[in-house]
Formats: sequence, structure tokens, C-alpha cells
Amino acid sequence: CTYMRQNIEARLKVSLPSDLGAALTDGVVLCHLANHVRPRSVPSIHVPSPAVPKLTMAKCRRNVENFLEACRRIGVPQVTTHLRLYVTQHTALERVVRYCTAV
Repeated sequence: CTYMRQNIEARLKVSLPSDLGAALTDGVVLCHLANHVRPRSVPSIHVPSPAVPKLTMAKCRRNVENFLEACRRIGVPQVTTHLRLYVTQHTALERVVRYCTAV
């Protein structure tokens, strides 16, 4: 996880919290990562706002689905169809790490 955190932070020029899984749960960082690799690969990203600081689960899922679709278009080999659940439910982080490292 340390390598992935450093990789994402370097690419996106951001600092991620110590709980990497929680940082990826809403899909925002993942979508920005895909757009860094291939600009506009995720055309619309749902982001929290000052008025609504936490995204709904539906928006989180949509972000993650958009990230996975962008990865397929970029050419990352498709992995488990349950990856969306791993991200949004904050489980099996090692699988998410392997997938994101491929991007």
C-alpha cells in the first residue's frame, strides 16, 4: 500500500490520508488517477462540495464504475467484477492496490 500511496501522491501531487482505503472509497482519487494517465478518460467525476461534504453511495459507485471503465479503455487487463465492491465497501484493499498499480 505504501508504494501505491506514493505513486498516486506523486502523480496527482496530493497528500493522501493514512487510511488509503478510506481515501479511495468515493472513487474521486481513482478517477483523477485515470485522467492523469489518459486525459478525459473519466469525463465526469462526482466530488464532494462544501455544502455536501460526503458523497452518496450511488455517486461513489458511479465514480468507481467510471474508473473501471476508463481502465478497460486504457488497456488495463480486466480483473474481478467485484472490484467496485472492494473499493466502495473498503475491503480487499490488496486487490484494489494491484489493479491501480496496473494503471
